[in-house]
Amino acid sequence: MYPVNPKTVDRKRPASGAKTDLIDAYLLAKHGRSEFADLRRLDPDSPTVAELKVLTRDQDTLIQMQTRLVNQLTACLKAYSPVALTLFTKLQQKSTLLFLQAYPTLEAVQAATQEQLQVLLKQAGHPMPAKVASTIVEAVRQPQLCADPITVKTRISPDAGLGRPVVVPDRADQGI
Repeated sequence: MYPVNPKTVDRKRPASGAKTDLIDAYLLAKHGRSEFADLRRLDPDSPTVAELKVLTRDQDTLIQMQTRLVNQLTACLKAYSPVALTLFTKLQQKSTLLFLQAYPTLEAVQAATQEQLQVLLKQAGHPMPAKVASTIVEAVRQPQLCADPITVKTRISPDAGLGRPVVVPDRADQGI
């Protein structure tokens, strides 16, 4: 098999510009005969390259899925706890997800001590647990916009996702 740039065939098409499969087949055959020495043969991908293509497609799918989930989580938090969006830089990081699981409501965060927050962040592998814990305590002590109780209840229900355990694989588990 020899790949041919479609523009090559377009340039050889008659001035009428009629395009049919029969005309395209004729033009491709004519081009193949006249330019055979210049055409490069298309070799099938090696098994390694084929595997890499599949893995790359899978990675793209996972990234798109992660983006959708982060967007859903952002929308959920905007509805009932906007302050949670300001506490961490990335919603998809392990420390953020474990924090949201342990403290799904503003009241739960406000009831936590700085030491409790620091322990949770340290367990989650956060690089600066003490600094972030103090920042969280300061942020949640400020006056906040509060969602109505029905919104809070429905957003943290097990069906909404925040009531479920969050499984976050370690980088070592991912082979990175």
